[in-house]
Amino acid sequence: MPTKLNRLLPALIQSVFVVSLCSSLIKSDLLAQAPATLTATTASTATTASTTDWPWWRGPQADGTSTAQEIPMTWSKEENVLWKTDLPGKGYSSPIVVGGKIFLTSAEDEGEIQSLHCMKLQGGELLWSTVLHKGQFPKMHRDNSQASSTPASDGKYVYTSFGNKDGVWLSAVDMNGRVIWSKNTGPYPSEHGYCASVCLEGDLVYIAGEALETGFVGAFDCKTRDGAATVFKSTDKFEFVAKNNLDDGGGNATPTAIDNRLLIRTDHSLFCIGTK
Repeated sequence: MPTKLNRLLPALIQSVFVVSLCSSLIKSDLLAQAPATLTATTASTATTASTTDWPWWRGPQADGTSTAQEIPMTWSKEENVLWKTDLPGKGYSSPIVVGGKIFLTSAEDEGEIQSLHCMKLQGGELLWSTVLHKGQFPKMHRDNSQASSTPASDGKYVYTSFGNKDGVWLSAVDMNGRVIWSKNTGPYPSEHGYCASVCLEGDLVYIAGEALETGFVGAFDCKTRDGAATVFKSTDKFEFVAKNNLDDGGGNATPTAIDNRLLIRTDHSLFCIGTK
């Protein structure tokens, strides 16, 4: 099993701290609630799709690090905010960036709607929203959300995972918002809600469905329209730099560093942080 399966781990964050560890910039966060808000900052990374993409949870290397050297160390609701886009519903998933586009999931309590949204990295304009599931939200902890899993993209499709209808649903959506396939990958008797993120490795999409009395890891072929599945049981120096507050509700999602900007999701918005 590829070691990159660690991308499946959940990421929940409250406050964002900026620290210096060796010579790299590391974003370190604490547990808390996050509203549907996206914030962006810039950082350059290396991925299979582009040298400036952040295609899945915790970035191209799945370790939360970025080579960007010009991300602002301080920000507030006004300082160093390049743009802010309000989002429907709520979610703790992190934004991903592919080909100059941001992809982010959210869940709305009214109608129990789970969706995937696409925005421009430059300016934050909403390009499209695709509803993937309606109704039958699973049981969850009060501090979780119904959109806590970060999507992943191979540059052709965006893959999302949601807990819904007592199962884990995996969907493939093209870059224009068209659903290619959507499949219930296995049972998930939810106790605290679903939050494992999608993992890509070669031509396979991996998804985890660990629960109290059952569990599985599924490997799905990216190339097939039906998502055919094979299922298996299952530094030397730390320096504090700054602590920043956007005053826009909580924020459990992991920040995304892209092209010397930082995308930060709060309970209500998506912020793009960068030097003006």
